[in-house]
Amino acid sequence: MRHGYPLWHPEIERGKGLEMRIGDVGYLKGGAFFRIFNATLPSDHQDHSAYGTPDNHEPFRVKPILIHTHDVIESHLCSRSVLSYDYEGSITTVATPVGAGMKFHCSQEQGAFVFMNVAAEKTMMHATTKLAPFMRNNIDNWHDFVTGTHSLDISKEEIVFVSGVVKTEDWGLGAFMNQAKGGAVAFSAQVPFCQGAFSVQVEKGRAMNVQMRTKPKPSNASFVSRPNSLLESAGGSTASAASSSQGYSGVVPGECKKNQTLFFHYYKIKNRLWFRKGVFQAAAGPDERDPDHTGDGEDVALLSQHNEEWDVVEEPPIDESYDPVDYLLDYILAYPMEDGSEVPIAIASDLHIYALFEGEVPLDIKGALKELRPPVMFVDDDRQVACVAVAEWAEDIPDSDVVSSKAAGKQKSDLPAPDDPGSQERPLAEGDDRKPEGEDKDAQPSTSKDPQANPPVTLQEHTGGVTCVSFSPDGRYIASGSEDTTVILRDGTTGALIQRLTDNNEPVWALAFSPDSTRLCTGASNGMALIWDVETRSVVTVLDGHTGLVQTIAYSPDGQKIVTSSVDFSARVWDATTGTLIHTLEDHGAVVMSAIFSPDGLWVASCGADYSAKIWHAENGTLHHSLDAHKGVVWSIAFSPDSRRLITGSDDMTSRIWRVTDGEELVILHEHQGPVWAVRFSSNGKYILTASNDATIKVCDSFTGERKHVFNRHDTLVNAAVFSPDGKWIASSASNNVVMVWNTETGKNLPVMEGHLDKVTGLQFSPDGERLVSCSDDGSVRIWTLPDNADGILELVPAPETVQQ
Repeated sequence: MRHGYPLWHPEIERGKGLEMRIGDVGYLKGGAFFRIFNATLPSDHQDHSAYGTPDNHEPFRVKPILIHTHDVIESHLCSRSVLSYDYEGSITTVATPVGAGMKFHCSQEQGAFVFMNVAAEKTMMHATTKLAPFMRNNIDNWHDFVTGTHSLDISKEEIVFVSGVVKTEDWGLGAFMNQAKGGAVAFSAQVPFCQGAFSVQVEKGRAMNVQMRTKPKPSNASFVSRPNSLLESAGGSTASAASSSQGYSGVVPGECKKNQTLFFHYYKIKNRLWFRKGVFQAAAGPDERDPDHTGDGEDVALLSQHNEEWDVVEEPPIDESYDPVDYLLDYILAYPMEDGSEVPIAIASDLHIYALFEGEVPLDIKGALKELRPPVMFVDDDRQVACVAVAEWAEDIPDSDVVSSKAAGKQKSDLPAPDDPGSQERPLAEGDDRKPEGEDKDAQPSTSKDPQANPPVTLQEHTGGVTCVSFSPDGRYIASGSEDTTVILRDGTTGALIQRLTDNNEPVWALAFSPDSTRLCTGASNGMALIWDVETRSVVTVLDGHTGLVQTIAYSPDGQKIVTSSVDFSARVWDATTGTLIHTLEDHGAVVMSAIFSPDGLWVASCGADYSAKIWHAENGTLHHSLDAHKGVVWSIAFSPDSRRLITGSDDMTSRIWRVTDGEELVILHEHQGPVWAVRFSSNGKYILTASNDATIKVCDSFTGERKHVFNRHDTLVNAAVFSPDGKWIASSASNNVVMVWNTETGKNLPVMEGHLDKVTGLQFSPDGERLVSCSDDGSVRIWTLPDNADGILELVPAPETVQQ
């Protein structure tokens, strides 16, 4: 469900009032998180007064734009073993407090539940590439601090960095274990905001072990008596109920604060040489706390032992060493890289697991990873730290404030004040006449003035990262999709907002206009795609069939069909009018990265994480050829304009051109020193471009493979590149958040297009080639207007106006 790792002890640290925050570094024990220090705060911060910080501690700076807060759980949450629930008695309204006569029906031998008085709030840090090198450079220091200064027997692999928290105000939670599937037990669980009995039904004669906890009482709370009881379970069997003799009657006025952490997101790092130590053996330091963190929680325990020292329930029957991220770390370290090397260091997060398995973490994670075979990629320049390729990273965010005041306390910023105009845009780097080694002799840096003096149209309506953007074929519209679950339709020239489309209900990852610009298809993380009528802004049909995130969407040239690719290992062809599934293309053995139609509409091509590309008959859905020469993930695929050839780009650092009719390999390009992430044919089919994380873009003859241009003025990995419709320009983006445009004839580049504050996730030229739209994880869309001159050295022409809804 993507909420994070659950805590059996959500309460704040006793005596210190320290709630769990982003940037906390600590470890897990007995269902509680034990904080050592906060990596985003300076050593002299008051939160470090108890335990201090490691030697030479330098805070990890996180730009506030990376911190996102929103409500996630309205009133309650149950494990997936709970099939349904209902209310007993007369209480049936939506406003009924959760737990008031609630009854769960369970499908497995164990499960868990949590309910709260106010909606839970999630605050999380979007991933940044700076985290991997930060953890790599500091993990030894952190470990020395834990084992030396505080004498804890904790391995490096048990240290976690908190990247997100889900908090509420008042809560009740529990875990139950039954010896027969399909059952449960009834018991009384009075908590301040619940009226009546909370019920879990069990089959006759079956025993059930139930543990439950509620929020610890405030120091000035009032109390009411609560007698122990024996409750008869469904079918006549009984279960003993041991509880404390009193419970608090309600939330104390003035103390309402969402500081109780129910779930949290985290990162861990692991070296190849790894030895897992034994159980926790704490002698001093941060662990000198009771497992309850407060010692005064009001707990209910059924068939459990009473802890006299701490007055808490027995911990749920969960393996204390269980951590799903450990399986992912081991998988990454064992992954064979394309060049035969081994991964020295792995970094992983629980978020990566949710992305791989669409939020439903399998019981056998190790087996599921073996079957899924997700690709692995390096996230640092010296190829030392790797993660699964599904991970999203906000590339090279400029140093700024530490985590926002809501998460970690406001700190002094290294940047200008918010009202300083200079704080809104990064300064343009001075021009450099030196040609980097290997640059084409014709390529020339621009000598024009700073283009930021005439900014592009900048749009900031999305509240989450923008994942995809597209011009309509007639140029009238721009559509963008976002992690905030919305699609925004805009005027294609001014960028003015036309309509916010909100029916997806899940993060949107792909979209495409129909060839006649009358329809828009959007795909989301729940596996569904919606087809919208552009004029009425309404959903006309639903494409329902994928069981995982929709990666890409493409219309056939005649607009009659749609092809979608998904992480569920399949591509699917649909009737674009009725939404009927026509073909399921299922020969891939891993995630399908992309699927497209040929320009003549006769073929569908797909590529995947199984190191292969496929050519399918569009009419009958049969496999025409499997292209299996690559030795790494095939990230990108494109047809030539005449539909006779196909180009693929792969993790194995090669690009390959194939003949469609017989699958013969025509040209092999060894142009890059890193994975090839984008490939395209020019509009006349004469040239191809390839873009790589080696920070270069190459333009080569598509028939001979002869190199024409090397564009290498990007300072870091290139993550996107596209031709303009007339082939005159190439636009590219890199992990330093800038966009560049190159003239394909002269090799000269326009001034650097700066302004995005996070990774650029999409680029597309307008149909007339006069404008370029870019979108970013910073939540913005920008429209740039290109000059008319062919030599490409004049300044960017400003768009008509800046629209800021």
